[in-house]
Amino acid sequence: MKKAIATLAVVLTVAAAATALSGCGMLRRFLPFGKQEPTTTATTTAVPTTQKPTEKPTEKPTQKPTEKPTQKPTEKPTQKPTEKPTEKPTESASEYPLTYEGCRLVTTPSYTDDVLGITFSVPAWQNKVYAKTDFAQNGEYTLQFFEASNLMRGVEKYQTASMGFLFSVSITDTEADGDHVLYAAGSILSGSERKYLTYFKPTDVRFDTESETLTENYQSVYQYQREYFESGVVRSAMQYQPSDKPNAITLQSN
Repeated sequence: MKKAIATLAVVLTVAAAATALSGCGMLRRFLPFGKQEPTTTATTTAVPTTQKPTEKPTEKPTQKPTEKPTQKPTEKPTQKPTEKPTEKPTESASEYPLTYEGCRLVTTPSYTDDVLGITFSVPAWQNKVYAKTDFAQNGEYTLQFFEASNLMRGVEKYQTASMGFLFSVSITDTEADGDHVLYAAGSILSGSERKYLTYFKPTDVRFDTESETLTENYQSVYQYQREYFESGVVRSAMQYQPSDKPNAITLQSN
């Protein structure tokens, strides 16, 4: 029993000594029972904070959306459409009928006779004067002009178509002598023959003297009768030739 106790004491002594030396690294190398796992420092893993950050989230800038500029739309200019210029009509309205007793109303500022081949400029006679053409039995051709209101009065009141007479021009076979009634006005080529032009103006009263209005109507147009006759332009194909007779009237040629 004493021997067992002594043995136990030895063992305990040795164990105490080993425990005291267990902190020495050198001893741990040589003592098999002193080998220990290397001390590992526990790594504290930070638990991610699940709390929403207290920063104000990035907000979409409160920029006013880009608006279409409040520009006044381009308006079509208030320009009047291009209008066709107002042209003077070739024929204008008149208080007189277009035709009357075989006469035709002059509705234009000029009058052309195709048989004579002459164009007369008669602006003040427009819508106031009638033109009448006629072939005589001897083949002579005549163009006459009448003031409208007196022509109509003569037919209605006196049964004659001679009132309102202004002037006439005729194609004749012989040339006029050049007196104060019949005036030579040159010659033209009519067909294959040379014919003579004769200008005639009235020497007696050709208007209604009982009406002041009709008298004024006639006189207002009669004042142009010589001027308008001399305005006549003969077509070049007629081969116009002036007359050398005394008091002859010369027309124009193109």
